[in-house]
Amino acid sequence: MVYVDPKEVEITSQQAAWLYNYTAALDTVLVNSNFADPVTGYSQYIDVGSFIDYELMVELAKNPMGIFSVPFS
Repeated sequence: MVYVDPKEVEITSQQAAWLYNYTAALDTVLVNSNFADPVTGYSQYIDVGSFIDYELMVELAKNPMGIFSVPFS
């Protein structure tokens, strides 16, 4: 994972652990059969509208690495 703000030299181990756990939880939700559930699905981890806008910009710019820098809410 590449840290931007705070920078890698500034991030605490607690912040890094929280971020890792948050993204791991999202990954787990995405592979479950109820990933689209409005209460327990992916929408509890991301701002859906912002995610769609971001993905559209990634596709329009033909940015192959865009998905790896997804902004979470």
